[in-house]
Amino acid sequence: MELKSLSLRRRLLFVLTASTGLLVIIALVIGVQYLVSYNGARNLQAKLSPAAELSDNLLLAQSSASGDLSDYVLTGRERALVSYETSIAEAHSLIRALEATFDGDPPLLGQLAGVRAAQEVWLNDDATPTLDAMDEGRTSAAARATNKPKAWRSYDSMIAATVDLRDEVGDQRNAARATVSAFVTQLGVWLFVLAAVVALLVAYSSVSLDQWVIKPLRSIRRYLHRSVRVPHTHPVETVGP
Repeated sequence: MELKSLSLRRRLLFVLTASTGLLVIIALVIGVQYLVSYNGARNLQAKLSPAAELSDNLLLAQSSASGDLSDYVLTGRERALVSYETSIAEAHSLIRALEATFDGDPPLLGQLAGVRAAQEVWLNDDATPTLDAMDEGRTSAAARATNKPKAWRSYDSMIAATVDLRDEVGDQRNAARATVSAFVTQLGVWLFVLAAVVALLVAYSSVSLDQWVIKPLRSIRRYLHRSVRVPHTHPVETVGP
């Protein structure tokens, strides 16, 4: 079926249908990209941004607890003991907060469980025996307990586990940010394509209007003028749809 054989109404309907179909396809592509990548990445980023801060605070709390414990053994000051208790309580609280934040994310929950286990090992190998010795007034025994190789190894393992968790959270957050940035770039491209399509439709409509309506009307007008001025011996050709 040739377009020239169609009536003007059918031509306009054909162009409108094709244009609408193209715009719908572009909208569907953008919508799918939004649901699959952008929306998911934004939600992940919203979850991981506070998790990154919590992980940093957890690392700081664990380091502070170890330092406060050493300070208590060296000085015997009650203030150092209170500071240790505050730091370790904060570490426990931060782990619970991270657990709530990671809800529905088994890999991160599993890694957090490793952090909790490493912290408990450090408490059992270092903090608990050291504090027990201090409670009994055995300062030298407390110093030996907190400086045992096993105590240092458990501390290093705890810190390493927390650092790994923090790095994993940071990597995932950066990946989510990259996904969001990529979608914004793709959205800009699609909007450019959409603008180009609209511009082409406007140009095509203008040309079509001239070819299908204005030009035939000019031809009819020319024939009418000719028929009035000279004897009508020339046939009027059929023009337009």
